[in-house]
Amino acid sequence: MSERNTRRGQLRPIGDILPELLERWRLQSQSRAVVNSARGKDRKAKEERRPRSHLDSARQIEALLSASGELDREATNDRRHIPRKAMIATLCFSGLRIDEMLSLRWRDVDLVGGWLTVAESKTPTGRRRVKIRGALQAELHSAISPSALEPDAFVFPTRNGRQLGPDNFRNRVLARAVKRANEKLEKAKEPPLPAKLTPHGLRHTFCSLLYAVGEDARTVMAELGHSDPALSLRVYAHSMRYGEREREQLRCLIEGAEWTGIDGNSANGTPTMNGKRPAEPVNSGSQGA
Repeated sequence: MSERNTRRGQLRPIGDILPELLERWRLQSQSRAVVNSARGKDRKAKEERRPRSHLDSARQIEALLSASGELDREATNDRRHIPRKAMIATLCFSGLRIDEMLSLRWRDVDLVGGWLTVAESKTPTGRRRVKIRGALQAELHSAISPSALEPDAFVFPTRNGRQLGPDNFRNRVLARAVKRANEKLEKAKEPPLPAKLTPHGLRHTFCSLLYAVGEDARTVMAELGHSDPALSLRVYAHSMRYGEREREQLRCLIEGAEWTGIDGNSANGTPTMNGKRPAEPVNSGSQGA
């Protein structure tokens, strides 16, 4: 993909001009806000009053993951085939679309190399590789079942090994985890999660996370499978509001490092065994080459 440099009459890679686009977009946004305010149509204020559609703090993300983990532990025997926490972690920490996550197969998961391969997508840019960071690696490792020995097996199947439907995930996994998380947040006297949180909102969360931990625009667009930088630019502007403490908490969360969680205890994206990290998992998929 390229952008024409009208001054030189040459083609430049889009990644090389993204910093310029970001700055141009920021200045244009500021100019529009001033004009709209003068006209009594302050769109910026209206946008800030809209309900958030994604998780924008480490506390919120950890609350949702912690809640889904509780639901996993409480599940009856006939519902334990659904790894709720691993599914939500996959959306939060890989930015996959819901159909991409549900169609994910073990051949697409390279735990040793640290990559997810999105092989089934509607667009060429959607077919991509996504880095498996610390916390996500731990959750995918915990989701390994006997079916993982079959490369074509779904990572998150139904009890019969078929592909899980998106409505089942929304209603039986995400909605219930959000409800439990809000109960935990209320107990901690903290604000609830955004109303009507969707799988796309968790994809937005991942985009925000990448910027918060210092990834550049080219990496963000590549891992999200974006050809249009519009969303990435909007999220970039939003992520600039994070302070250093919040950035560090988000960095710990995505990398699986310890920090103080919603219950006031040490939160950790990577499980420990007798105070040690688990052994390096055996590769259960393609090498992501």
